[in-house]
Amino acid sequence: MSRTANTDERFGAGGALECGTLDVPVDYRDPHGRTIELAVSRLRSTVPAKRRGVLLVNPGGPGVAGLDLPVVLAQRGAPASLLNWYDLIGFDPRGVGHSSPVSCGLSPEQRAVAFGTYAHGPADVAKQAGSAEEIANQCVATGGENFAVPDDEEHRARYGPDPEGTR
Repeated sequence: MSRTANTDERFGAGGALECGTLDVPVDYRDPHGRTIELAVSRLRSTVPAKRRGVLLVNPGGPGVAGLDLPVVLAQRGAPASLLNWYDLIGFDPRGVGHSSPVSCGLSPEQRAVAFGTYAHGPADVAKQAGSAEEIANQCVATGGENFAVPDDEEHRARYGPDPEGTR
């Protein structure tokens, strides 16, 4: 892991957000294969003598960066006990923020569908399923080297047969 200290004063004396990258395998079935970088951060506990461990905070998503999430939580009033007892670990998921990029070449219309459109009924679900499949195929075709895509046999073994018969 490479590490650099962030000197932004918003993080407070002794509470600087430490940032770095981790090399992780694209496919955990091949841990010595090709890797990508994930950007990670740590906001150290404010009372190291009482430190109990670390907590990984997840930005949610899809497409949400979380490198600064530990500081955001601290600034928004996280309980003192949490900040005293735990190092908070943030990260940018693959393809987001400072982690290895993934570009699917999505149009603005596709981005609107992929990130933030909610279905209001069965017709919307069917329409969005078709759009999601189109986007997934486009991502695999244009950015597939950064995705670990299970083969159909593994997918069926893990999740069962496709009830619609579309796989």
